[in-house]
Amino acid sequence: MVIMTFVVVPGIVDHEGYMVALVESAATNQSTGFFTVRVGPASDGSTIINVQEREKALALAKLFCDARECEIRILANPSDEIMRLPLPIAPGFEALFLDAASRV
Repeated sequence: MVIMTFVVVPGIVDHEGYMVALVESAATNQSTGFFTVRVGPASDGSTIINVQEREKALALAKLFCDARECEIRILANPSDEIMRLPLPIAPGFEALFLDAASRV
């Protein structure tokens, strides 16, 4: 079951599989810890990243609400980083994350 989805443009994979993700905030020193995500290419050249664990989706929602600046890292394994991107969180998204977390 897919709980939360990210879309990355341009794509970082050319086939479906599993990778490791980490989301952290330097400002609050919070982190989700490493967790497994399912990844796959989309028809438009982007990559779909699915969070399938309820606990990790809730941890992401909490981190997004607590921190205004986060960073997501996608790794082939815990020592092989594929992508690192900033995730600035706009205040208006807090309500969306809380709503989504309440339905998980």
